[in-house]
Amino acid sequence: MLNDKQKEGLGQWYRRPDILAETRRLVEAKEYESLEEHIQMRSLFALSRHADLPDYMKDDEGKPLLPHNAHPRDDVEEWRDVIEVGWEVVEAEVGMSRDDIHLAIKGQQETSWETFLQSVDERKSKTKQ
Repeated sequence: MLNDKQKEGLGQWYRRPDILAETRRLVEAKEYESLEEHIQMRSLFALSRHADLPDYMKDDEGKPLLPHNAHPRDDVEEWRDVIEVGWEVVEAEVGMSRDDIHLAIKGQQETSWETFLQSVDERKSKTKQ
């Protein structure tokens, strides 16, 4: 469970201009699976570079707020809590919730499957002719 300082720091982290710009770009492009990867993985890589962390990601002693660098292999519960903050930021800043994203992904997958099935039917009918 994250403490208030960790949550506040992560809120700032996910609102960094580079992270937020990529978040917005992915939402606008409807690249929702890439958005998930961005929020849950790519935006967290830099947390392991402790010397480069901004002050808001360090405790009063200068140590990282997230000792496991938000890596699911090291602490899956910490990682889940971290990405929950990320999704809260996405909802606040972009207006789409995690559930909205999952429904959009499901819709895209269903459309892709239907398109595939239609192409199979078309090929079958062409070979019968």
